[in-house]
Amino acid sequence: MGIAISLISDKENMMSIDFEFNQINYNDQLNLNNYKQYKFGFEYLTQMGTPIRGGLMYRTAYIPIMTPVSMFTFGTGKTIGNMVIDAAVTYYVQSFSYPDLFPVEGDIRTDYDLVR
Repeated sequence: MGIAISLISDKENMMSIDFEFNQINYNDQLNLNNYKQYKFGFEYLTQMGTPIRGGLMYRTAYIPIMTPVSMFTFGTGKTIGNMVIDAAVTYYVQSFSYPDLFPVEGDIRTDYDLVR
């Protein structure tokens, strides 16, 4: 299930803004959690026609030991003749809890280590 909203400016489509929401349900299959995903993005065309793009995405954890993920994206592009060149970057940090790989003798902690 999902919903998406797009707003495009009227003046030669100089700016567009998108928002998207998805809810994914696994119905207890594969030991995965149901999760939600929120996306926000924009594209702006400069006076030279070069696009500048950016976006944010947030997703709740779909694997029980994982933490929610926030992503930041940005990009641009250029058209040269019949060739279109696009470049994009995505940045995010993922962390999860994991049993201690190297237990210390006498350590009585019962919690998991946080791996980043």
